[in-house]
Amino acid sequence: MNDCKTPVSNPVLSKSSPNITTPKSRSKYKGSIWYNDGTGEDVEVRHAKGQNYDRPRGRTTIGQEAEQAESTMTRKYNDVGPRPWSPHTYVYRPVWRAEQAACALALGCLLPPQPQNGSQAAETSRPHGPTINSVGSCNRRAAFFDPHMNFYGYSYPPLPQHPGFTSILPASLGTRQARISYIYDGYQLLSKQAFAPARRTRNYPTMHKETPVALHIHGEDIITSTTFPVLNPLSNSPVHSCSSASKSEWSAALKAAEDAFETWRDTSPSTRRLIFLKAADILSGWEDKVKEFMTAEVAATPSWVKVNINAAVAQFREVAGLATHIKGEIVPADRPNTTIMVLREAAGVVFGVAPWNAPITLTVRAIATPIMCGNTVILKPSEFSPGSQRLVVDALIQAGLPKGVLNYLPVSTSDAPAMTEFFVRAPSVRRVNFTGSTRVGKIIARLAAEELKPCVLELGGKAPAIVRADADIPSAAKAIIFGGLCNAGQVCMSTERVLVHESIAPAFRSELIAQCKALKTGDGGQISGLQTGAAAKKVVELIQSAKTQGAHILLGDCKINRNSLLGPHVVSGVTTSMDIWSTESFGPVLSLTTFSSDAEAIRLANSSTYSLCGSVFTRDTLAGTQICRKLRCGATHVNGPTVYIEPTLPNGGVGGASGYGRFGGMSGVDEFMDKRIVTVCAAGTEFNLA
Repeated sequence: MNDCKTPVSNPVLSKSSPNITTPKSRSKYKGSIWYNDGTGEDVEVRHAKGQNYDRPRGRTTIGQEAEQAESTMTRKYNDVGPRPWSPHTYVYRPVWRAEQAACALALGCLLPPQPQNGSQAAETSRPHGPTINSVGSCNRRAAFFDPHMNFYGYSYPPLPQHPGFTSILPASLGTRQARISYIYDGYQLLSKQAFAPARRTRNYPTMHKETPVALHIHGEDIITSTTFPVLNPLSNSPVHSCSSASKSEWSAALKAAEDAFETWRDTSPSTRRLIFLKAADILSGWEDKVKEFMTAEVAATPSWVKVNINAAVAQFREVAGLATHIKGEIVPADRPNTTIMVLREAAGVVFGVAPWNAPITLTVRAIATPIMCGNTVILKPSEFSPGSQRLVVDALIQAGLPKGVLNYLPVSTSDAPAMTEFFVRAPSVRRVNFTGSTRVGKIIARLAAEELKPCVLELGGKAPAIVRADADIPSAAKAIIFGGLCNAGQVCMSTERVLVHESIAPAFRSELIAQCKALKTGDGGQISGLQTGAAAKKVVELIQSAKTQGAHILLGDCKINRNSLLGPHVVSGVTTSMDIWSTESFGPVLSLTTFSSDAEAIRLANSSTYSLCGSVFTRDTLAGTQICRKLRCGATHVNGPTVYIEPTLPNGGVGGASGYGRFGGMSGVDEFMDKRIVTVCAAGTEFNLA
């Protein structure tokens, strides 16, 4: 919406305009900008930092907080006089001095006039050029730039956008930097509010032991009388409590999602895109709060916190870019006078379950694509990390997501099975997505199969890493340690089985152990605690079981400290008959096995029910690629760790214990939309039975 009461016409600069000139005399102000106001007159914009010509300093908003603008801009017309400036309303086509004329030419293209209301009519008594509303749209490629383009050390108003603009502003013009923020297909005129630089805002949730984490249903936060404690993994003591949804809240959330779907499905792509971009900016400014919650709830290391924030923000922005890529197609028809269309339509209500091990990233993944596709979502977070996952919900709420589109239902461990079954069986729930253990995934798959309901299931992993004889041993060891020990091995893509060519096995073992010993466990280290004491005990039992069956513990003492803290362990001589070979450890354990040929390595790698990901290390990248194609994995990597994914990629297993379906990119879009056929016949077409 237009936040300024006094509409002001928009100065423009056409690519073909003969009025593109460099002023003969330069202003005494270092930060002066010159442009043409559409009447042939040169207009000067002066950076008036610390001065107030027309009105109090401009204001812009992030989320729900109004923050002070960085400067006041004064627009001086030759015969009209100064008028107020608002970063929400005015879009400029600046003509900088000679060295920046090319920039203005690249940006310039005459914007189409917008319909004017009555209050704007008075403003058109003189032809200042077309008036631009604060929001408009067009489905052509555009480049979006950082709203503050820093020239001469000053910050100027948001640069104009235009649907006809297909080139990219150079990374720099001399010593004057121009920062590019986003590039998308599809276009919307954006205000500073939409693309303000990420900053730390005060409007975020705080953690209090006395105040439980709330449900969120139909736009309202609900604190229930029934709560459950959220425990710190290292101390096993409560850090706060969380509301637990009851059957009445389940029904209310379902009704809210059903009602919201009827309107959300019809919102424009640009509306959805703006919300996701704003949510990304908001979340990126909450690093301190994400760190506070993730450290308390899942004992996350600082590096894992950053991974979560960066990946979540990237997912928000990637999904925002999909807004205008959700398309149908026209299929040629054999029948005369017939047009066939295949349309993608939102499916309906989606039930999503997101886990605790990457609570920010995987929560965004569970909800972003379904919502962008026009669905509404009921989200069940993990009982281990409801505060961390609630931050994602709050970012979307502050970004303007309408009520009912996303409903947040944490629930106690005892009630989780019943609530999951309730939503999976609900007729209006059209899709289910779940990231978590294979055991729970099988239960959800069975329930969904009984209802003939599609699912996306990303479950466990037992990722193999093949180290060929020609591998770079130090680099391979480092990548395997990253893939196996990041987040203490609590990643579905973690490297668990390391297959080493027998000719280099001794050298590789020595290098791997040396690098593992350099890691620090505990406070300030790279390895933190597992989620529960029971999880740590399970890992120790797997290691000790392997030892009794003939394996050798090369590194680690099997001691658990501070409830769930377990250091890195390396076990050699692991065979396919051992539990540690076939059971996901979800802990800081690397199991070593040798092979003598590529064929044997492939056979060993595929001798598992898990199918999520794998790696191959070799100097012969062609041979590595050929091996990757023979591995039964959803993703394989040559000379890279198994823990690697980007928002554009179709992430998921290829069946078995790793699940099925895909998150990410257009493959993710297809999972949460229906393909529907619409045919159109010419009126009066005859159809005869004879």
